[in-house]
Amino acid sequence: MKVFDLFVNKYPPGNDLRKPTAETLEQFQGKLPAELLDFWQEYGLGNYGGGLLKIIDPTDYIDTLTLWLGEQEDCFPILMTGFGTLFIYRKRSETAGDMCLLDIHYRRSGSFSTGFSDFFERILPAENFAEQFLRVDLFQEASAKHGGLAENEIFSLLRLWRLAEPSPFNMSKEETPLFISTYYLKWEWTIL
Repeated sequence: MKVFDLFVNKYPPGNDLRKPTAETLEQFQGKLPAELLDFWQEYGLGNYGGGLLKIIDPTDYIDTLTLWLGEQEDCFPILMTGFGTLFIYRKRSETAGDMCLLDIHYRRSGSFSTGFSDFFERILPAENFAEQFLRVDLFQEASAKHGGLAENEIFSLLRLWRLAEPSPFNMSKEETPLFISTYYLKWEWTIL
């Protein structure tokens, strides 16, 4: 079984995926797992599972990651939820890496303490992961109310409602990665 088989079965590729350029592939050679680069070439970047997850080009989000977490050597955002949570591959050595997250709405970050392959084969397809991190039910409700997401869109809690229970009625569609950077700057100026 290939690393991404369960991922593709659970989160089918969208119709408008884009292939990475040769320059992008070369840029991440030796920095990201070869399986991910192969996946980019075979399937492409964009929405999976109707936008519930997005395979992203790290270069589009590296400045955003730096804004939120400071300079992070050998950390690359590779995956994003339909709510803007970034999943980050962190290269630990020439042969090992792990997966981390940055949740912009709840200002939390952390490590899954698991390797790249294990994350895609075991953790990401798990139902409890989908409920806790992807918020599938809320995503489906938001999609029904606001329509599907383009590759560069996420659902966001409206500023006045961020402490309320999330619902499709206090959400909007936002453009990424600009929104994620702007959201950080708004947090910096907000006193709770």
